[in-house]
Amino acid sequence: MIKNATAQATALTVNLGQDLERLGRRLESEIAPLPHSGNTLRPHQVQLLDQIDRAIAAGERHLVAQAPTGFGKTIVGATIARRNCDDGRRTLFTVPALSLIDQTVEKFYAEGVRDVGVIQADHEMTNWSRPVQIASVQTLIRRQMPPIDMVIIDEVHRWFDAYEDYLAGP
Repeated sequence: MIKNATAQATALTVNLGQDLERLGRRLESEIAPLPHSGNTLRPHQVQLLDQIDRAIAAGERHLVAQAPTGFGKTIVGATIARRNCDDGRRTLFTVPALSLIDQTVEKFYAEGVRDVGVIQADHEMTNWSRPVQIASVQTLIRRQMPPIDMVIIDEVHRWFDAYEDYLAGP
């Protein structure tokens, strides 16, 4: 776990050893598309979303989902943001570097999440009224936190002290 703040978080780890061996052998035709999704989720992504849903339903408020490079964690985050939009909730997706903002916007768009604002100086997509906001941690450190219902932190293993504030809230 990372520092004391994440001790409050529930860790969700997809067991990629057996699960990927079993799931990785499925044909692409077995991957079911999700409604309103630009792409399809892979079985291991569906499994992670199910774990997240169960944890939230059980009352968990701070979750850490751990998965390897190439898993599609940003796609999972986009799916959660889309669900939040559908339910009238606002989502902030943080990235650890400015260079990842546009890449994240592109992935969200590919997943059908189009009502996106970017919190970054002089960015053409800056619009605080959008229900999904994408920002770098460095930008958020210098600004007031926007009104949001859920914060999704990409690359949480790259620790910033601002995360303590995010994890200290309800």
